[in-house]
Amino acid sequence: VFIDRYKALIECDRIVLYSFLTEHSVSSFRANELSDEFVNKEEENQEKMNFAGAGAFLAGQSTYRKSSMGKRKTSTLVEEQEKEEQAAQAQKQQQTPNQPAQKLEGKVAKMIEKAEQRKQKRIARQKEWEELYKNQPDENYEDPEDCEAIALAQQTIGDFKLKTAADFVVPENERVNAEKKRSELFSLIRQTHDMKKKFNDKLLMLRNRKIESIAEIKELVDKLEIVQSYLPKRCHVTLPAVPEMKPEEEPEKKLEYTKETLIEFRKNVLGLEITRVDENSTTNTVPAIETHTSKATTRATNDPRLRSASILSTFSSLPPSGSSVMYETPDMGEGGRRDFEQDDNEDEKSEFQLMIEKEQEIRLTYERDELLREIREKLILFDAVLRLLRHEKVNLDTILKNAELRKVTLFEECMLLKDFEKRENGLAEKVYTKMQERDELEDKTDELKDSLDEQKEELEQLQEREGSLTVTLNNTIGDGNKFESFLIKMYKKKIKRIKKKASNEGSSEENSEEDDSDDDYDDSDDSDVDSDDDEMDDTVCPPGCDPAIYDQICALRERRLDLEDALLEAKKLCDGMKKELDAMTKKVKVVDGALKNARSDLEAFQREKQQKLNELDVVVTLKLDQIQYVLNNALPQDLSKCLIIRGSFLNRLQRRIKELEREKVTQKQLYKERRQQHVQMLRDKKTMQKKIKELEERVQQIQLLKFGRLVDLEKLETVSVNRVAEELKEKLRMQEEQNIRDLNNWDKTIDQLQSELTVHVKENTKRLDTYTVLHRANRELEVSLDARQKNLGSEFQGDRMADEIERTRLAQLVQMQSSEIQQLEDEINMLSRKGGHVLPPHRNTQLPREKNNNSYR
Repeated sequence: VFIDRYKALIECDRIVLYSFLTEHSVSSFRANELSDEFVNKEEENQEKMNFAGAGAFLAGQSTYRKSSMGKRKTSTLVEEQEKEEQAAQAQKQQQTPNQPAQKLEGKVAKMIEKAEQRKQKRIARQKEWEELYKNQPDENYEDPEDCEAIALAQQTIGDFKLKTAADFVVPENERVNAEKKRSELFSLIRQTHDMKKKFNDKLLMLRNRKIESIAEIKELVDKLEIVQSYLPKRCHVTLPAVPEMKPEEEPEKKLEYTKETLIEFRKNVLGLEITRVDENSTTNTVPAIETHTSKATTRATNDPRLRSASILSTFSSLPPSGSSVMYETPDMGEGGRRDFEQDDNEDEKSEFQLMIEKEQEIRLTYERDELLREIREKLILFDAVLRLLRHEKVNLDTILKNAELRKVTLFEECMLLKDFEKRENGLAEKVYTKMQERDELEDKTDELKDSLDEQKEELEQLQEREGSLTVTLNNTIGDGNKFESFLIKMYKKKIKRIKKKASNEGSSEENSEEDDSDDDYDDSDDSDVDSDDDEMDDTVCPPGCDPAIYDQICALRERRLDLEDALLEAKKLCDGMKKELDAMTKKVKVVDGALKNARSDLEAFQREKQQKLNELDVVVTLKLDQIQYVLNNALPQDLSKCLIIRGSFLNRLQRRIKELEREKVTQKQLYKERRQQHVQMLRDKKTMQKKIKELEERVQQIQLLKFGRLVDLEKLETVSVNRVAEELKEKLRMQEEQNIRDLNNWDKTIDQLQSELTVHVKENTKRLDTYTVLHRANRELEVSLDARQKNLGSEFQGDRMADEIERTRLAQLVQMQSSEIQQLEDEINMLSRKGGHVLPPHRNTQLPREKNNNSYR
């Protein structure tokens, strides 16, 4: 029990495994099991690491939540703006067909509506300009995207940052604390334990293989003895010794004993020699020994660590002489002696018997050689595997030795970081608290901004209602009302009203002051109203005024006063929200400054901690070929100025040089493009400035042409409308529209008549052509008829007379045709011109007369 108590802590004892043919040996690592205390501390440290990781994740979530809230807010504003535009368009579409005809036809209402639209448009434009000027960056403004790109380029530049540099800033992902170093230490201890356990398992497998090889070699040696017993004595060879396991190879059997070990102990240690062993002593001793051996074997079988030892205990015990035991050739018995007796009588054997014996000798010799070769192969193969395992053990010893040195370094770093842990936790908690405070203030600021925007929208709606109330006033009064000035003064008159109970009782003085401050509204109109307040009595409807209109004006005045009160309350709320928002913005700036200072303190602390860590000595194992710092073809004696860097890092730095050269070319090209873009934007700016100047000059010219001088458009909006002039302008415009419509109708009538004249001219021309063709056919028929009539009297005349007559006729015909051709050409020229008068064709009646004369002849 005492031994088991201490052996239970040992996971694997030191085992030395020897080779068969050489002096090589390999030993295991004596390793203990990981204690429960170590496992508990490892789990506790892992929980702390997970908690720290959750805190960092929450900080990242805070930043992500902030950006996501900004994006969500922007998208919400865009959606609200789109909904407002759609609602405005729908309202406009609904109001357009439902407007009364009197409002559409009244010029004054249109002018007021247009003036209000221009005013709203100017106000919206002014807000856009204010927003634009508000967002205009100053000269020292830096684009956040450019700053992020520069920071990213600095982080990913690819250089090798030395931790010993004075300006070295520890990245957030590389910052360490006591928990991280403790975790690294636990991980290193577990890795070394796993490596030792893995190697020990390999060595135990090789030891079991050696035991199996010894058993197989023993069987082969027995076979070899049998084979050699049938060979003649001259063919005998020395049998190989059967190797045995040494005590160092099976340390778990050190406390096990057998009958032979007891006899040897009595002989060698006690100096006694057994001369005679009684039967009783023999029978009494052997069972006791066997009983003790079976008990030991049973205990080893139950213990998982000694299970392999129980398997080995089934084999025979090993003498201390090791693998140098030689087996002698046993007696051959009567058969063997008969063989030797027959060897003396070889001369008396027949030739056939000699051949048979020779064949048997050759076969047995071959079988013996094969057995010897197989035994040697087993021995050589085992020795090769053992040498490979020995080489692995040497490499593993180097790794474990470096791990032990690393363990010492980690322990020193852990102790140093433990001293800094309290300060670091305080600074980290301060940064985390400031970040949470900043996030809360930013959330409140966003809520205030949303509330302020809603209040501004409500204020704009009230102003729009006030404008619509003015339009309603003008429509109610109507055009040409002789009480117009009285009704307007009554509408704008200021009266004292009793405050509602719902209002704040303690703010009466403030309300009175604010009422006095707001009484300056519409000074240009109120001055006239105040001057005539004493002369006007608006409590009674004046004679001749419509009581319905009077009552409507009174109701409109009450609505105006309600709107003024609502506007006053909305302005007060807006002012209060603005003050609260300014205060909240100042708080955010203060918290940002405190957060920046806390982060700078944390970075300074990280630099201080890194400097303390740099003061610790770190052992690094180097080979001679790894040292490239050579002076005069020799290694320097002082290596304090050397830098230890991985070969992969050095190769990466060399590749990075080429990559930076390519990036430099790309950046130069990009800079060139941006430069050209900048020049183009400057040109566009000059062009726009020139265009703005031209537009300003044009505006001045238009104002001079329209008003005779430069005027302020804002003041122009407050000018009242001249109703008589507007009515005359409206009539003039309507008359101009009527004249334009009449002119358009006359132009259409002229175009229609012109088209009809063209059709008639074309038809007349077509008929003239037909008439000319028919007239020409008639002439041809007449000529043919005359010719036939002349040919009837030719038989009574001579040939000479007929020829002369025919010649004369043909000459006259030619003259007549030439005159007709000339007349037709004149008619064609006349008809080709518009307005030409058509003359009847000229007929030459002389020829028919001659024809008649000729016929009489």
